[in-house]
Amino acid sequence: MSEETQKPAREIGWQATAINESFAKTGIKFTKSNADTLKAFGRDVVFDDDGRPHVNFDSEILPLEDGLTRWAFDSADGVADRRTLPREGAGGGRVGTMSKSGLTLAEKLEFIRVRGGAAYEALPLKSAGTFEVKTKQDFYKLPRAEKVRLTGKDPHFFSKLPDAPSDQPKGGYVNHAALAKHRATRPG
Repeated sequence: MSEETQKPAREIGWQATAINESFAKTGIKFTKSNADTLKAFGRDVVFDDDGRPHVNFDSEILPLEDGLTRWAFDSADGVADRRTLPREGAGGGRVGTMSKSGLTLAEKLEFIRVRGGAAYEALPLKSAGTFEVKTKQDFYKLPRAEKVRLTGKDPHFFSKLPDAPSDQPKGGYVNHAALAKHRATRPG
């Protein structure tokens, strides 16, 4: 083999290694292989000058491990083993899973010892769910602080969002089978 035909294989090798290291850094156990998870993640991975992989997530360029962590929090059950998600949340100022109700007594005591009683009192009683902002409807559901954070980084963030998912018509889906059954049972 010539030197030119071997080079792409070497480039793919170091890129795959960097991506696999990012998966390992998350500490999250995904239900599919790294390659299948990356395909489902659906974002282009770019590499910086040092060879570290990054992705664009919610209009932020993040290291791949942070993007995967946020995506694992935002995705439906079945993408990752929820027990392996970091307790402190997805990071980056986003709403995580930490709440008073989500901590054991030992964890509450440790939290108070490390961060103080005032920080514990500031924790919400129940955690708010996290999700990726894909539409204007998703943006409306966010707390004000998260809206400010997103629009502070990109003032046009909201205007770039679509009104409805592209695969769903504006009026929503019609269950034609149920409609036909209803019409068949109606007299007249």
